[in-house]
Amino acid sequence: MKLFLWTALLACIACQGSPAAATQVVVLVGGDIAATALDATVYDVSGRARSSARRIDLKQRAPHRIPTSFTLVPAAQDPALHFRLVVQGISEDAGGAQLELARREVIAGFMPGHTTLLPIVLAEACAGEHCGCSNREACEDTCLTVLGDTVCQPVPTYPTLPDVVPGMELEQIQEGLPPCTPGDMPTAEGGCEDLDECAFFLDTCNTDPRACVNTRADQDRYFCHCPSGYSGTGEADDPCVPCVGSGCE
Repeated sequence: MKLFLWTALLACIACQGSPAAATQVVVLVGGDIAATALDATVYDVSGRARSSARRIDLKQRAPHRIPTSFTLVPAAQDPALHFRLVVQGISEDAGGAQLELARREVIAGFMPGHTTLLPIVLAEACAGEHCGCSNREACEDTCLTVLGDTVCQPVPTYPTLPDVVPGMELEQIQEGLPPCTPGDMPTAEGGCEDLDECAFFLDTCNTDPRACVNTRADQDRYFCHCPSGYSGTGEADDPCVPCVGSGCE
């Protein structure tokens, strides 16, 4: 999984030209949802007009789950140094009907001449929750999951993003994003917060079913635990297997 994502990130960045002269934001989207596509809509914050939109196909990504990445570059006709990004996880059935499985909205800034990284976690609990706004409309609030609860809070605004080496985003997110310590990532308020290793599959747990449980950075960063009905530790060398017989939880 890690090698596949690193290759995809490198290929995506290479298509943008010389990394040294580029101004780009690599958006790394994590979460354990069965999305077949991501809809990413970029708004010009200064005018709140939509400047671009794209569909990222996930059908070829086994096991049809994120994480994935894509690169934003400011359009030539868009002089704004900030952008508003709305990312939606989409599922499409055989008849073409679409269902929003998750949603996240942030505001962040470009650093001219730099490659920066914006990690985003999609949560199923925020599916369809637009916090009083219509779909595709720029909102004052966005849906967040806090300790398992769904809440509407002001859209986080990142004045700057971590400066990263092109092609090394996964390695750096695993080591911690500057200026924060390993296991942490910058917040919109300028502090640091725990990075969800499970959401980006930066763990050693068995992945089917998912056994990773994220914890705070001041503890172990995560632990593996098989869900009810399965035995095993959930580690890669002791995967979760369906229980047989009684007394197995």
